[in-house]
Amino acid sequence: MYGEIIFGKNSVIEALKSGQKIEKILLFKGLKEKKNLIELINNYDNKIEVEEKSRQEIFNICRSRKSGGVVAYIEKFKFTTIEDVLKESEKRNENLFMVILDHIEDPRNLGAIMRSAEAAGCHGVIIPEKRGARISGTVVKASAGALFHLKIIRIVNIARLIDILKNKGIWVIGVEREGEIAYFEADFNTPIALIFGSEGKGLKRLIREKCDYLIKIPMKGKVNSLNVSSAASVVFFEVLKQRGLFPYKS
Repeated sequence: MYGEIIFGKNSVIEALKSGQKIEKILLFKGLKEKKNLIELINNYDNKIEVEEKSRQEIFNICRSRKSGGVVAYIEKFKFTTIEDVLKESEKRNENLFMVILDHIEDPRNLGAIMRSAEAAGCHGVIIPEKRGARISGTVVKASAGALFHLKIIRIVNIARLIDILKNKGIWVIGVEREGEIAYFEADFNTPIALIFGSEGKGLKRLIREKCDYLIKIPMKGKVNSLNVSSAASVVFFEVLKQRGLFPYKS
């Protein structure tokens, strides 16, 4: 029995690169890159079963017109622990950079945030077990496969988690439209956990109150807010900038 279905060339390639267990890959019969993809698949794991399917068969399986003719059956997603994320930051010799997503409902937003988080060097992402988008093929596609290179934790109670993190000396910073200071005025050179709330509603009152402080993204135009995935990208790369972790200098 297969655990999950993912789709899209980038998603499947990143799954292969990460060592994710893949049971079977389906390719559209008329796919121009079919030969190269099969060669790539075999280079990573020549035991993966590869089948060719019609365009309609591909759609019937993944229910998306954006598969690019590439679908994979993978082992059920595995989540990690806070301890593993802490070890990851220690291994990299970096202050902790964690992201907490408080009930993000749109799977495309969830995937886009994970894509930016991985690109900015985030050590781990925390999502709630309930009342939020679950990890799915759509989330993987929106992340361009970056999800496979992230440590992801799923928890029951975010408020309790905040208490645990603060006891470990981690600064918990909420990102809100009505934040106390601009994001670029915050000090990200300490162990941090950034929290983003759900689309439209933002952070819940209890979560806001538990944060060490709240930051905002100043707006100049007539629209007074950004999509949560866009806002997350802005803040993530400020963390990278402040920590001087860019891989090259301009």
